[in-house]
Amino acid sequence: PERGWKFSTVQEVAGHMFGGDEYFWRQSFELSKYHSILPEQTLATRMKVDWGTPDDKNLFQLGGPVGLRGYPRKTLDGAKAIMANIEYRFPVLKDTNIRLLDNSVNFASLGGVVFFDVGKAWFNDFDKMDFKKDIGVGLRLRMDIAGFLENVILRLDFAKAVSDAKEDGRVWFGINHAF
Repeated sequence: PERGWKFSTVQEVAGHMFGGDEYFWRQSFELSKYHSILPEQTLATRMKVDWGTPDDKNLFQLGGPVGLRGYPRKTLDGAKAIMANIEYRFPVLKDTNIRLLDNSVNFASLGGVVFFDVGKAWFNDFDKMDFKKDIGVGLRLRMDIAGFLENVILRLDFAKAVSDAKEDGRVWFGINHAF
């Protein structure tokens, strides 16, 4: 998206009623705003809040390609979490129209992104000083598959944790935007 709002929420409940050994309840709220700042340039922001019980379960993980990209997958876990992201999206190559496989695949354009992520996960006590931050850059290759049927974005990101100097930089590959 280039402009507008998106809100989504997910609620999950697992319990003993279906014969399970574990139980939990968790709720996620996500609000994204897309603002067109120049032609074909977008500022995308997201705020995500996660809340769950019981307090001693790993219900949310923030590290990874759709969370805090400067941290490994399935790290920074807790029963509660909060995260914010900001991305500046811009064109690198417009309308490339490189067609392969008898026009079944069209490499339509290449975009760039600069991003900043901040967030934390916790179990019982919230410590306002323990937020993790990362910065990064990425490329977005927009493809049309089978003509009008599917529009796919292949994503390659490099992120570095700002909060933890000992963390190595991370490279992530994904399909479609992180948000």
